[in-house]
Amino acid sequence: MNAHTEQVIYQNGQPAFVVISYDDYVENYRKEATDKGDYIPQAVVDLMFNNDCSLLKAWRLSKGLSQTKLAEMAGLKQSAIARLESEAHTPTSATLDKLAQALGVKPQQLILN
Repeated sequence: MNAHTEQVIYQNGQPAFVVISYDDYVENYRKEATDKGDYIPQAVVDLMFNNDCSLLKAWRLSKGLSQTKLAEMAGLKQSAIARLESEAHTPTSATLDKLAQALGVKPQQLILN
């Protein structure tokens, strides 16, 4: 295996992602993430970086939804979706559950750790 290397990617001045070698990923993370279902697809990550947007907005865009439609599906107001996407508000676990169900993902897929 190659020497351990990683690269930290910052977004808005904060660490957002770590790039590791593929070998490290396969050995340490791939099976675990796949088993738990808490991975973030590359298409969603691309939307985040290409549009400089939040993870929630990237998921919404990847599903082809407007803020209004997502709000309707999640039982929230459109203004709440806008606040959450701007990261001006931290969602409660109940709100995360509603959003995850509406988007067809797991709640942990809506959070960057």
